[in-house]
Amino acid sequence: MMISRRGTLRLAALGTAAALVSRPSFATTPSFAMGKVRIGVLKFGTVSWALDTMKQHKFDAANGIDLEIVDFAGEDATNVAILAGAIDMIVSDWLWVSRQRSEGVDLTLVPYSTAVGAIMVKEQSPIRTITDLKGKKIGVAGGPLDKSWLLIQALA
Repeated sequence: MMISRRGTLRLAALGTAAALVSRPSFATTPSFAMGKVRIGVLKFGTVSWALDTMKQHKFDAANGIDLEIVDFAGEDATNVAILAGAIDMIVSDWLWVSRQRSEGVDLTLVPYSTAVGAIMVKEQSPIRTITDLKGKKIGVAGGPLDKSWLLIQALA
């Protein structure tokens, strides 16, 4: 299996994030202080696939990281787990981390991806700009606090 340069950089960023992530002050001693990094991820999706590749090729061990992948069924579960100190790291967005920090929670964001969602329409759709959505209904993936949904609302 080949890994692209971008994929390698993402894996390196993930390892860096594991070294830099801060824990809430009320939590137990982070496991990465003891040489292990517990990362909470959704069982499906890009992050899970990247971590599987890291484990299969032993990139974690080769770089002195004992990576424990903890699967969750939903984003809310990962958020609760990191706030409770059950895991050391999650992939979330800057809006959620910013909100937590504004409430006094000691979390640090390390950028993982620059991707932001999009509004997708059929090629032949008359919708071409945000103003074309006036009076229309759209489906939103990710829930009411999804960063893409919040940014679209702000733009509109």
